Amino acid sequence: MSWGPCSVSCGGGSRKRTRLCASPAPQHGGRKCEGNDVHTDFCNGDPCPISGNWGEWSSWGSCSKTCSGGQMRRYRTCDNPIPAHGGRACAGADSQMQKCSTADCPVDGNWGLWQPWGGCSASCGGGERTRVRLCNSPSPSNGGRPCPGDPTQLSRCSNQACPGGPQKTRGSIIGHINHIEFGIALLNATISDSNSGSKIIKATISNVPRTLGPAMRKLISILNPIYWTTAQEIGEAVNGYTLTGGIFRRETQVEFATGEILRMTHVARGLDSDGALLLDIVINGHMLQLPTHSDINIKDYTEEYIQTGPGQLYALSTRMFIIDKESLPYSWNHTISYDLTKGKMPFLVEMLHATAISALYHPLEEVLEYSIQASITKGDRSNQCPHGFTLVSAGPYCADENECEIGNPCSHTCHNTMGTYYCSCPHGLTISADGKTCQACLTGRHNGCTYLESELYGVTFLPHGHSRKSLKTGILSDTRKSEDS
Repeated sequence: MSWGPCSVSCGGGSRKRTRLCASPAPQHGGRKCEGNDVHTDFCNGDPCPISGNWGEWSSWGSCSKTCSGGQMRRYRTCDNPIPAHGGRACAGADSQMQKCSTADCPVDGNWGLWQPWGGCSASCGGGERTRVRLCNSPSPSNGGRPCPGDPTQLSRCSNQACPGGPQKTRGSIIGHINHIEFGIALLNATISDSNSGSKIIKATISNVPRTLGPAMRKLISILNPIYWTTAQEIGEAVNGYTLTGGIFRRETQVEFATGEILRMTHVARGLDSDGALLLDIVINGHMLQLPTHSDINIKDYTEEYIQTGPGQLYALSTRMFIIDKESLPYSWNHTISYDLTKGKMPFLVEMLHATAISALYHPLEEVLEYSIQASITKGDRSNQCPHGFTLVSAGPYCADENECEIGNPCSHTCHNTMGTYYCSCPHGLTISADGKTCQACLTGRHNGCTYLESELYGVTFLPHGHSRKSLKTGILSDTRKSEDS
């Protein structure tokens, strides 16, 4: 008979077929058919198909963005089990996606353009102006960083000096006085208007040694470049700033009636970005020492400024200060050089008036304080050269007259100086009351003479007990005793 069906469709099964002992069937006591009447066989031996099945999902991956909406994915594999022998693949997708980091990103701020500058706080003498910018390009948001830096900017403006000169001064002072090292002192001054038609100059000098501070109260002309530069201009007269622009060099010599000589060099370097006059001062020499607690009173004085050439001025004055009610004269002369392209004064001679002078020294702080009022006018004979000078019409300006070459007014030795002269005598003789003639000594030591002679712009100091008026200034000098060595 034919095979029966296989017991399985795959993976190996069995099938059967049978046969009948009927060809012929045993009869009459015949033997049965030998062998089995059932035949079993292996069938469908090919492996069964295995359909695939998904494994577990993996963890979610990282987000594609940190903010403002990104994506992240996870995966699974068709390995539980893997499809085989023609089995079906896993149904569905092997990956899954979802949104992540949906919060808006932080936006860092960025500056917009600077806005226009605001107005200046001053029209001259140095002011300030500001401008602003906004952090709006873009503005910070969602926790973003603010704009770095400042939203405002400050700038100096109107640095040109106000009419009449700068309103403040800064400088330094170095050198030595009476063999005492001065170190580096700092000078600061302010200039303002007064109700009397002059400028008020208030100045402080710091780091002034205690051994020098009391005596320096009388050195008001250490401020000379300041009050000349800023003096109130009266009429058509001009001060130092109008004439030079604040750039000049000034050499000063001071002679005291007691014989000491002090020299100063002032260098004015123009205005800084704040509109302040910059000043460097070097000071060397000797001056009359004063007791710490002595009372000092500086009298009002004038300074005569003479145009001696292109870019050249000469200034002189004889002054008086009172120490504990005793008067002591002292004299100053100045030579000033500046850029000749700045031109010259409108007058051959101008007169500076210094008034309301005060000076204080604070020993604990080592600070000097000065106050002075200054104005400048044309000279008394503004378009005539003073005595001792001769007119050079090509300028015009006033050149020094050498009196020693014009007839030699001295009986022995003649010494010419700017605007004047003085006479001296050999050992054994002394100057007479006329200031020109030498005469025998009457009393004294060292060849019979005890005297002092000094060039104080015409002030000559005579033997002890004598005095006379200057030949050129007409100022009566106090006599001081000295020995001729």
